[in-house]
Amino acid sequence: MPFGKRNITGAGTGVRYVPNYDVRCTYAADTRLKLLMTCGPWKPIRVETYNGRLADVWTEVNVDENLRTASITANAQIEGSHGGKVSFTLSLDGKCLSESVVEVGKDHFVKTEFNLNTPVLWYPHGYGAQPLYEVSASLLAGDASLHRVSKYFGVRRAELIQQADKHGKSFYFRINNVDVFCGGSDWIPADSFTPRISDDKYRRWLELMVDGNQCMIRVWGGGIWEADIFYSTCDELGIMVWQDFMFGIHIFLLLWSSSDRYDAVSDHLQAAVIIQHIQKYSNQLKPNAKPSSSDFDITLRLLYMLATTRTINVRSKMA
Repeated sequence: MPFGKRNITGAGTGVRYVPNYDVRCTYAADTRLKLLMTCGPWKPIRVETYNGRLADVWTEVNVDENLRTASITANAQIEGSHGGKVSFTLSLDGKCLSESVVEVGKDHFVKTEFNLNTPVLWYPHGYGAQPLYEVSASLLAGDASLHRVSKYFGVRRAELIQQADKHGKSFYFRINNVDVFCGGSDWIPADSFTPRISDDKYRRWLELMVDGNQCMIRVWGGGIWEADIFYSTCDELGIMVWQDFMFGIHIFLLLWSSSDRYDAVSDHLQAAVIIQHIQKYSNQLKPNAKPSSSDFDITLRLLYMLATTRTINVRSKMA
């Protein structure tokens, strides 16, 4: 079962569901070793206990059309019963630019907004530099810090341009008001034995793209959801990421209801987990217009519905 739900029963917990991740391509793909099949857990498994923690921290960036100002919304989701405030800090190159302290609400969600004049912009490789801002969040109980999380991100204006032309409709990306030629490569799992993919291997493979003057990589939908180091290295090197959902070489059920909503067999959990995982990176691009049925096939329309969800609680279902 490449992605599904398995029942787990624990004392006093009843029955709950947990996601099951395996490598999709295994021995069936033409890029894999035919005689070997990887299966089972391949990353560390641990049990964490806490009274209060930052379950997730992410940013939403809005750059004005004239590129002279930018607003950054820092968000945090809190889990646990401890911690009454969250302290946010925005920095660039180790220098603190702004700070904010926000009380935790009943929904255990907090956010604050930072405004920048003359922001230092992130560009794809070959079009400019890749400066990365840092947002830090600390969960506070009185004067004590219970948990601290830091994220790096780029400030950029990203648009998907779809305009009528003699061929039908355009499809290209505009970054910071510059039209970008998305020369790049297709990414499959970097090793038949996934535990052997080290941080250094990720970097060396991606640096080969930069050396070849490429600025976009497509993560194939028949492999794995890549590690954080993959996406953060792409941010650092100026590589945009076209992220497939893991529907490649896999039979999955897609139901189309009369209300024109789509329901994946994994009960939306796959999309919720992955959007939460990648939404904090600079290299992720989202469509800015809702496609019609004549523009995209069912898979891309499903991708639109899932990718445009702003804030997702992994424990809830998407409408």
